[in-house]
Amino acid sequence: MSKRVTFIHASDLHLGAPFRGLRALSSKWANRLLSAIPESYDRMVDAAIARDVDFVVVSGDIFDSARPSYGDYLHFFEGLERLGEAGIPVYLITGNHDPYTSWQHDFFSLPPNATMLPGDRPGFALVERDGQPLCLIGGRGYYNQTWPMDECIAEGVTREAAEQALAVQHPHAAEAPFAVGLLHTGLNLDPVKAPVDPAVLMHAGMDYWALGHIHMKYAYPSFDDPRLVFSGCIQGRDIKETGERGVFCVTLREGAKNELEFIPTASVVWQRMHVDVSDCANLPDITDKIMRELFRENGYTTFGTGKWHSDKAAFNRSFSTGANIFFGGMHPYGNEKEEKGHRCPYLHEYDPTGKYKNGQWVNASLNTFSSELYADAAIKFIETNASNDNPFLMYVAFTSPHDPRNVLPDYGRKYDSKEITMPKNFITASV
Repeated sequence: MSKRVTFIHASDLHLGAPFRGLRALSSKWANRLLSAIPESYDRMVDAAIARDVDFVVVSGDIFDSARPSYGDYLHFFEGLERLGEAGIPVYLITGNHDPYTSWQHDFFSLPPNATMLPGDRPGFALVERDGQPLCLIGGRGYYNQTWPMDECIAEGVTREAAEQALAVQHPHAAEAPFAVGLLHTGLNLDPVKAPVDPAVLMHAGMDYWALGHIHMKYAYPSFDDPRLVFSGCIQGRDIKETGERGVFCVTLREGAKNELEFIPTASVVWQRMHVDVSDCANLPDITDKIMRELFRENGYTTFGTGKWHSDKAAFNRSFSTGANIFFGGMHPYGNEKEEKGHRCPYLHEYDPTGKYKNGQWVNASLNTFSSELYADAAIKFIETNASNDNPFLMYVAFTSPHDPRNVLPDYGRKYDSKEITMPKNFITASV
């Protein structure tokens, strides 16, 4: 039976990073986003524990600054300790945002399950399973915040170097079936941040390179054969970092291509949209159209039923479908002689043209109520779409209870308002 190893590849956590430009636009969103990166890190830890991986690697820029806050320190170390309690080792390297020098002088002592590879030279470690060598780890982080242009960060980070460095402490290290490299590098994508020719890494004897620095998912030679991989950042920090962000769960098997499973971790996903607003008369129209397009672009079906106290065109800008739609504010109650109100409201089915000229009064003989009609429409929509994997947004607006608050006739007739006495301190007033 061929051997395998599974691990989480994460990078560019940027704990403590600000969300650029948002404070001036919306303090509410700026405050919400402050918790987004820690939440994304927690999801990474949760994913590793849920999948019972063999280890976790983090390829640099754990913190956004060389002087992170105490709270950011504490949150990161609490995550490492959770992984330790689950028996999962963690291997780290530093990046240009949190170089090795800052970790040496200022950071806490790492928990026993965490290993920081050095920044001033290549470093190596061995992952074992049941006392047997499973995977060689080799890597090098940033020593300072800048990398010398005449020095290759990958120099000396090879499988052969790992076997030699670990031979004394682990005589059987060379028997490990897998080897994983860690670097914080621009590869051939960023010529400024420790660039490396992909060919150098491909000939280093590593089965997989867990790279950091580039804030997008990338695989070389391809995602069909992922050997050199950027997992991207765990949470986009501004509109330039659009789309899902997360980590990779990597599986290596003897004699097979590497396998990647992307695990989304971002609490907030940035998205760019092109919306034609030339048919919008005012700002609320633009807002409605953008909202509908946002859901549509993300694969949502938007459904509405019940009260819509706005114009009919706005309903169609907001929803892609609907049923039992009441255009208006409130229902009068209605009775046996007057076919209107809660028992027989004037309802529309969805009209793609937005004109809604073919509404109908509900037949009073059905002995139903507006709330039942709206609930039934919602339930039917859910049942019809039960086998559909696409997400949906459903708007259900009941008109009762509402002013005036109404009850069914049989309940209302039980009480005679003339016989109901009010407390002496109750004073009626006309407005």
